[in-house]
Amino acid sequence: MNKNTTICGFAGENLFNQLVAACQKLKRVKFSSHQLIKVAQKSTIGRQRLARALPYFKAEYGIPVRHKERYYIHLNWESVPASVILDYLYGIDCTISFLGWTIGVDITTNHNAVESKQNLK
Repeated sequence: MNKNTTICGFAGENLFNQLVAACQKLKRVKFSSHQLIKVAQKSTIGRQRLARALPYFKAEYGIPVRHKERYYIHLNWESVPASVILDYLYGIDCTISFLGWTIGVDITTNHNAVESKQNLK
C-alpha cells in the first residue's frame, strides 16, 4: 500500500502561502501588472513569452469592442491580476522578501513538469 500523499499544484501554492503568512521574517512582495509588462517588453525572451501568453490573456481578460465594421478585443493590462502575469510570463507563483533579497518561488508538485517549465522554446 502506498503511503505517500500527493497534492495538486493549487493546494501546494496555498500551503506555501500559509507558511509565508505564519513566518514573520518573510514578507510578500507585490508588483503591479503594469510594472511586470514593462519589464517583460524590455527583453527578447520576455517579448516571446508575452506573445505566447497574449491569446490566453485576451480570452480571459479581454473586452470585446465593436467599432464600425471592425470587431476586436481590447486588453487593459490593469485588469489582468499581477499574480497571473507572474505565473504565465515568468513562471513564478510567489515573490517574497527575505533579509533584503527578493526571491521568486515556483511551487510545482509534479516533478515531471519541471523540465517542460524550463524549456524556453
